Amino acid sequence: MRTALDVVRSVQRYTASMLAAPWDVRIALENETPQRPFVLVTQNGPDTTIGQFGGHSVRRQISVTVHCYLEEADDRASAETAAAGIEETLFMGFRAWGVAPAVRGGLVPLWDFVNDTTGGVNPPRQPPDYAMVRAWATRTLPDAANPRRMMVVADMQLAWWRAGAVADPGHTPWTQIRAHPLVP
Repeated sequence: MRTALDVVRSVQRYTASMLAAPWDVRIALENETPQRPFVLVTQNGPDTTIGQFGGHSVRRQISVTVHCYLEEADDRASAETAAAGIEETLFMGFRAWGVAPAVRGGLVPLWDFVNDTTGGVNPPRQPPDYAMVRAWATRTLPDAANPRRMMVVADMQLAWWRAGAVADPGHTPWTQIRAHPLVP
């Protein structure tokens, strides 16, 4: 089963794999704002159903925004150049080529956060374990108080298959069936 929170957390993990240290990638801000550079990944609105497959899974969609707060640059031109580099990195990772092994552009790997026994390093397993980037837009915004500080914002709509509950408890759940290879 993949919930909207699993998708947002997967976007967080995938974004962290794109950006090198010292980026701090979060899905929530605690009591204080972190030091720049940091990334905030947010879900915008509810997840919606856009399709169904055989009664056992549904196609879900959410809107996610990735806010990248860059470090202060020496001047406005340097800040714009750094922001353009971050915007290109996000585009290449989410839309063009992907950054994880065997991940093509337009797909975000979905990790299993419920059954994770490896401390957060379990890789995606099956082709359905990816969210498809259906829409993509970016913009670069200067800080109103300091033009040497920039923010890159990437908005995306993500769609994924979410397995539903099996009505008969005597049957094997659909998520377990699809994880086994078919042998004649």
